[in-house]
Amino acid sequence: MDINEMYSIIDEFGDKFIEDTESMEKLKKVRDGIAELGTPKYNDSDVFDTDGKRFSEKYENTKRMYRERFFSTPEEAKEEQDENIEFDNKSADIKFEDLFEAREGD
Repeated sequence: MDINEMYSIIDEFGDKFIEDTESMEKLKKVRDGIAELGTPKYNDSDVFDTDGKRFSEKYENTKRMYRERFFSTPEEAKEEQDENIEFDNKSADIKFEDLFEAREGD
């Protein structure tokens, strides 16, 4: 049973109990309660990761990177690979103390 069928049944009861105001008030509370339950409520912790970015943004970024990586030309992949190699070579010169100074992407 979906939510529209529930509303339909409540409306039918409302038509039958139109004279009984107490029953009508209870039906209204039930109808409002169903509407409230059907509305998702999200906290910031449900939407944002610990670094403050939205999960949806991270997901879209991952999809974009995947498409670029696997559906690009071989030349583009080689260029990106060269950039990654340069970055890796630079990381060989990093000391333990440097790890806490800067992060990639900041």
